[in-house]
Amino acid sequence: MAIVRVDTETGEIKPRRRLRFVKAECHWGEVIAMGVFSNAECKVLLGLSAYLQFRTNAIADKGHLMSIGDMAAALNLDAGNMTRYVKALMRKNAIGRWSSGGTDKYVMNPALFESGHVDPAVRKFFQQERDKHLANGQRAVYSGRHLMTVVQ
Repeated sequence: MAIVRVDTETGEIKPRRRLRFVKAECHWGEVIAMGVFSNAECKVLLGLSAYLQFRTNAIADKGHLMSIGDMAAALNLDAGNMTRYVKALMRKNAIGRWSSGGTDKYVMNPALFESGHVDPAVRKFFQQERDKHLANGQRAVYSGRHLMTVVQ
């Protein structure tokens, strides 16, 4: 079924661009109750989930990878605060960063939000990062009975 809109002046029915949905992959009530993320970090994660690229979970707007400044503008934050939030979320393995050729690509952990069937290589990257954090003494986070790739 196509999503349509009706032009009120002409009565013409026009198809609307399909909306993409992002699936929350964890039990957010439990994660919030555990205090894994601050309220501000939850707001940033939820705001950025609207910009997840299909199948890669890269944070992008209309196909263009978003920089810290772009993310800040999209969420109405200043770049300094956005940098602080992104660094905190990277420490918790909620966001990953790939650098290549002077370009940074920010990717959201598919254990939190997933846009389409995310490539298994992305999941593996976050699992390896989680294992590094756990080896350094950070605590694991469980959602239900499942070990998440997010750390505290």
